[in-house]
Amino acid sequence: MEYKAIEYKKILLSFVLSFILLGCGGGGDDVVSDNSDNPATINAIRFASDSATLQVGEVLQITSTATYSDYSQHSITAQGDWISSDPNVVSVSQGKLRAIRGGNAMITQRYQGQEASLNTLVTIDADVSLTLASGKLTFRWKSVFTDELGYQIQRQSLTRSVSEWEIISEVGPITEGFYGQQEVVDTTATYRIVAVFNQWDEVLSSSQGTSYFNYNQTKAMAISILPPVTHPPYSETVTFGLSQNVLSSSWFIDSNNACGSSACSNNSINLNTKRYSDGNHRLDVMAEIEPDVFVYLNQTIDIYNPNLTLTISVQDQDFNSSVILVKAGSKAAVSEVNYYIDNHLVAKQTEEIPITLNQCERWGCNDVTYPYHFVWAKEYGEHQVRVTAVDTDGQYQEQVKNILINLAPIVSFSSPLNNQLITGNLLTVTGEVENENQNVTTTVSFGDIQIGQKQATGSFSYSYSLAGLPESDYMVSIIATDEFNARGTNQVSFKYAPSLNAAILVKHLPVGYSVVEINDSQLLAKNTDFEYLITDLALLNPVDREVKFDKKPQTYMYYPHVNNKGYFASDYGPAGSLNMYLNKSGSNLNLTELVSEGSGYGFHSSYMGNILVQLPSNGSAFYLWDTDNLTYEYLKPPIGTSRWLNWRFTNNEEWLCQSAPIGLAYDVYAYQLGSGGQPVRLTDNSNDMGGSLGYGSFCAGNDSDYLAYSTSDQNDTTSSLHLYDLYNQESRLIAETTVGSGISSRAQYADGVLAWQESNSGANNLKIMSMDTGGSYSIPNATLQKVRFGKVSYTTSEGLFVWLKSSQESRKIWPSSTTHYLSQGTSYLVSGSLIYQIDD
Repeated sequence: MEYKAIEYKKILLSFVLSFILLGCGGGGDDVVSDNSDNPATINAIRFASDSATLQVGEVLQITSTATYSDYSQHSITAQGDWISSDPNVVSVSQGKLRAIRGGNAMITQRYQGQEASLNTLVTIDADVSLTLASGKLTFRWKSVFTDELGYQIQRQSLTRSVSEWEIISEVGPITEGFYGQQEVVDTTATYRIVAVFNQWDEVLSSSQGTSYFNYNQTKAMAISILPPVTHPPYSETVTFGLSQNVLSSSWFIDSNNACGSSACSNNSINLNTKRYSDGNHRLDVMAEIEPDVFVYLNQTIDIYNPNLTLTISVQDQDFNSSVILVKAGSKAAVSEVNYYIDNHLVAKQTEEIPITLNQCERWGCNDVTYPYHFVWAKEYGEHQVRVTAVDTDGQYQEQVKNILINLAPIVSFSSPLNNQLITGNLLTVTGEVENENQNVTTTVSFGDIQIGQKQATGSFSYSYSLAGLPESDYMVSIIATDEFNARGTNQVSFKYAPSLNAAILVKHLPVGYSVVEINDSQLLAKNTDFEYLITDLALLNPVDREVKFDKKPQTYMYYPHVNNKGYFASDYGPAGSLNMYLNKSGSNLNLTELVSEGSGYGFHSSYMGNILVQLPSNGSAFYLWDTDNLTYEYLKPPIGTSRWLNWRFTNNEEWLCQSAPIGLAYDVYAYQLGSGGQPVRLTDNSNDMGGSLGYGSFCAGNDSDYLAYSTSDQNDTTSSLHLYDLYNQESRLIAETTVGSGISSRAQYADGVLAWQESNSGANNLKIMSMDTGGSYSIPNATLQKVRFGKVSYTTSEGLFVWLKSSQESRKIWPSSTTHYLSQGTSYLVSGSLIYQIDD
């Protein structure tokens, strides 16, 4: 008892001293001492809770309180040392926890010789849920990893008052973004799901942060749907409830959310049956009995709904009319359907007038029957379509649709034409705007610069100066907007190149046609229906000659040609049995029917002058046609080989150059047309190119004096270039390293000019050799295009150029690379549907 009295006096003295200090202004929150000679000490540190659960990325502030020897308590959250047992899981600074990745970490605070610890669990939001449905308890979760080994379903057990987790099921890895599910034993317990990795495990949680799922089997089995007090079938508004209170519930009718049109609470739904058709429906509820633990229940309910139903849609039938489609139904009979346009009665139907249409949705197309319809002659503008229906019980329904009958304005250019070359400095844009009424605003722009604006429809014309702009491609656009904000647009591209003022537009192809080739001055154009046009561009007023073939299923035309006289030739027919046809003036002549040797089939062909070279796809033999006399030579493969290479041959009217394999490598052969002898073998690669199918020697071109060919080995990326003198029968090496190997070698020869691509220190240089002068020319950083008629075309970063043997000089013929053809005395350039001519 004496000890207690002494302690009482000490407490009273401490209280008096504290009061005096406070009265003198010397006290404060940090004063935790009995007196100046005997300060209070910390007896314990406590946290607000013993544990904390966070999701990855979450930040949580915890607080700590110290209890002192004088029984006072003070916050020490911002003091002492804070330590995480695993900073890779949870980092801590002055009580602020930051979840880094899934796992466990012990958080400890040390201060003035005391410490306290807090266990933390970091989970991963994987949208986990546990659901009892149809007697099966199932976990469902989403994979948020790419490298997990698998998943474990664990159940908590208490052994000797210690919480432990036992594995009851395991699942392998799941593709990221996909859901997995696993049934578990149906017993009262606490469950969790863990993602397993090489070095650690990750506890998964729901989107609300639940990681421990407490399932009560008794509670789950006891819950059921309580029916309304009225008996089925149900009408008006009825209430369905649950036999147990739950945390939340979601109600569905026929798998659709029912709470949008009916009042729902945690434990019930006031179902408005008028929203649903007469008959049986499925009522579903997902009831949350514990955090993120659900019980799924359903039952069939019978609804009596005598309401008249009506749905309408409006669909275009053709350019001038629309069809109003109606579905009307009732347990009684529909007695009449009325159609109103802008509140004017336009039709009344007292019996069904059905129509069946094939309609397509995302999942496919089906025939849909509408019991009523009305065809309406469309009128421009905004309209209200109203349909009413009445049944024999006197019930009334109506549906209204507001529709707009309007077409976007139509805008067209008359100049410039698409892909047109403009060499003058003034751009003139002309065109026309068409629309149902005049309330249209049209804007014309050059690039992003507005150069004109027009109100109303009709023609327009605006100009813009191009002076000072670089030679390049440019665009002009038109946007026309009507009163209903419908927009019509059009745009054209053109080339601006004042340096090419010598270019002349010689042909504008009809719509749907494209250029096949131009041989000398003879143009061959085609459309997609096997219809061809032949035009002599050298004439002042050229006239198109038509050549037509029937386009049938599985029928092909691979290599149509026109010669320098305007004769047409092409393969035609089913794949594998293509006949060769010739059209000299109007009718199509089947040359294959004139052949008495071999199959006579066509495929690859060449037709520059009078000689038509025909080669079947299997390379079995050449047919060398004299198209003036309709006679042919039959040229078999050379002795020692079974076939010709089925393409990449060259020829003129006197000589043919082609490759054929002996063994695996190709050799070059020369044949003089009309000689009747064997082709002359110019190379011998069979012993040097073992195992190199597709490599060897290949033709690069010929005339009547010389034949050029390239040779490369199997692993080469370059080729050597050779020139064979047909008169002296001698070959000489021209270049050791030309760009490309095998068939892809970049070298061409024709009409006394040899050109090739030569790689030099990473830069491609174009080499040109003239047989007439023996001179050699080099053009740096240029890409070879074509060689013919003593000319070489090539491209650089500045555009398309032509080198002339006659002047041994180059000139620019187009501002960029484009399809072009070299002819005698001129060059033809294709720009979309436009063909230009630039004379030498």
